[in-house]
Amino acid sequence: MRNQCLSLCTVFLLLTSALSAQGLPDHPRVTSELLSMDSERLALKQTLTIDAPIQEVWPYFTQTDLYTQWSAPIAEVDFKINGTIRANYNAEGSLDDESSITINILNYVPEKLITLQSILPDAFPPFLKEIEKDLYNIIEFKSTDTGQTKIISYGIGYKNNDQFKQMINFFAKGNADYYQKLIDLIE
Repeated sequence: MRNQCLSLCTVFLLLTSALSAQGLPDHPRVTSELLSMDSERLALKQTLTIDAPIQEVWPYFTQTDLYTQWSAPIAEVDFKINGTIRANYNAEGSLDDESSITINILNYVPEKLITLQSILPDAFPPFLKEIEKDLYNIIEFKSTDTGQTKIISYGIGYKNNDQFKQMINFFAKGNADYYQKLIDLIE
């Protein structure tokens, strides 16, 4: 199991090194933007539009059987205020191994907004683990005039330095890939 975590860290370092030289990754359906919150903090804003109403999209964030189709292949969603999403992005892992992530659901407004905060496994880099309590993901859902769903995700709490910019690039690419799976499933 430790070897899997070390392999994940190695892949992370290689990806972030490659991406950092290029800026935020381009994606045909997911727009990624780096926002300055103040002189010390950055946010990752990602926007996508799905050709379906919010009522069809929302359950993919709140129900285990739908969440595992596009996000983590192994997950358990207890969707409520102070609930959790336990997730493992390794299809051969389990929810109880050291590579699992617990995502706290801090609050939500049905079909409008979800606020999340992750508890990262020890395999994540120490500089990120040190500030995990400052990292949040706010996901906003909006109906368009044409009946589509616009999703705006804000990853906030990143420090404004090269190490965190590499991490943001890593998350931007990974998130875009997962959001594309969601788009493909629903459309």
